[in-house]
Parts: sequence; structure tokens; C-alpha cells
Amino acid sequence: MFVRLFVDENLDRVVPISKQPKDKIQAILDACDRQFPEFHERARKRVRTYLKSCRRMRRSKDANGWDQVSRGCIINPLFNLIQYVTVKPIGLNLIYNGI
Repeated sequence: MFVRLFVDENLDRVVPISKQPKDKIQAILDACDRQFPEFHERARKRVRTYLKSCRRMRRSKDANGWDQVSRGCIINPLFNLIQYVTVKPIGLNLIYNGI
């Protein structure tokens, strides 16, 4: 999780580690070394593996036809209708009851 947070903030996840800025990679490796000195030799491999995983996930999403808008929500109209019917009245009752 530590590496993921640093990579997400500082690096481009669609670019391989060899094409990333060396100073940013070194800063991440130094931070990992300070936080977890026992894993010094594995930090670069972990960054590289996470970047590969990000690229692999992006390729699989592109191949499956997923897009940014539909990610995380269900596109089934029946589910949306059921959700509207069951959730909406509860929300209105809470408003009318003064809660």
C-alpha cells in the first residue's frame, strides 16, 4: 500500500519504470528504504511490479470495452429501477419525518 500511494502521486502509471524520471523513482526508493529498511532490495521490484499491474489492468479494461464513466456503477436498467423504488421512498420519508 505504501508503494502504491507514492507511485500514484508521483509517477505516470501507463509508462514503464525505465521511462520514468530517475529522480522521482529514487525518491520513492529512498522513502521505502527509510520506512522499511529490511526490504531495501525489493523496493524497486515492487514499484516495477505495480506499474506493470496498472498497465495490464488498463489493457484489459480497454479490451473489454470498459470506460471511465461506467466504472464502478451498474448499467443494468432493472437494477437501477429497483434501486430507485426501494431507496427513494425511504429518503423521502426521512425528510418528511424530520430526521
